[in-house]
Amino acid sequence: MITATDTRRGASTAARLVLTLAGAALLIVASFMNWVDHIVGVNLSWKAFTMTTWTSSKDVLTTVGAVFILLGLLAVVGLADSSGWLTRVAGAFGIVGVALIGIQLYREHSQFSALVDRLEIGFWLGLTGSIVLLVGGFFGQPSSV
Repeated sequence: MITATDTRRGASTAARLVLTLAGAALLIVASFMNWVDHIVGVNLSWKAFTMTTWTSSKDVLTTVGAVFILLGLLAVVGLADSSGWLTRVAGAFGIVGVALIGIQLYREHSQFSALVDRLEIGFWLGLTGSIVLLVGGFFGQPSSV
């Protein structure tokens, strides 16, 4: 016999699966889009998290894009655990990464309008994907008896 609790738990798990896969896809796609000043995420040095210099990196592993690809993969691996904590952590780290880049841009210009003008689609996709992952990590948690 299928109960209402089983149906709710199944719907919650399905929502977690969909949100996690959508959020991870957004992070990975964002990595290949422009982030700041027409620099693609897989070319933007990870120094962008801590410095106001917007440089390209020849090594893909030391880029903002690589960090967000890793976070997307971490979120998908988090589907193996029923609690969703790894998916929430990936989403939270994504939000922190996006916030750090925004802070560095603001430090450089000290004007909100200049900040918004320089942020490109990769930044916004990274932020959206991170929020989706954070929300998705709260679905499908096992209920205590």
